[in-house]
Amino acid sequence: MNLNLEEFPNFDSTDLKNLLFVYFRFKRGYHCVTEISLLYKDIEDFIAFNDSEILCVEIKVDRQDFLNDFKTKEKHIKNGETGYDKFYFCVPPSLISFSKNMLENYPNYGILSVKPYFVGRNKKYEIYSVKSAKVVENASNIKNSREIMNKLYMRMSSELAQKRLENFKRKFYANSKK
Repeated sequence: MNLNLEEFPNFDSTDLKNLLFVYFRFKRGYHCVTEISLLYKDIEDFIAFNDSEILCVEIKVDRQDFLNDFKTKEKHIKNGETGYDKFYFCVPPSLISFSKNMLENYPNYGILSVKPYFVGRNKKYEIYSVKSAKVVENASNIKNSREIMNKLYMRMSSELAQKRLENFKRKFYANSKK
């Protein structure tokens, strides 16, 4: 895919998380959570899961953030065997080539990025797979762990409750100022 990077806005981590929610929840049918410490003391940016697999996605918006991940995160020590069924990095288009080079020694890791598409005259953006993640055959059977699944469902319901509370506050305070 030949990308003209000048066509892309500057995606921040929140933008990428929102696009990941659409991609995994509505296009692939996964449950999704963000900002959770699941298998490591590190906080994972995004987890997509269903009854048969758990995917981890780390969001990186610049080179230094990408490099720092390998300096500080325990999960990269085993050369790509993170304990998750699949592991991805999600990067803006400007980091695709850099991330491909960085991950040469991590053949199991995948790369997700953003591409434009059009609905009528309106340009929209969606996640696509730049490099597929390989299934880790001996992932630590976390999907069978009731404790892990409960933690994921609790986090998912907490995120939903927080969004509903934000909407309530926005509505309540908007009406009380009139």
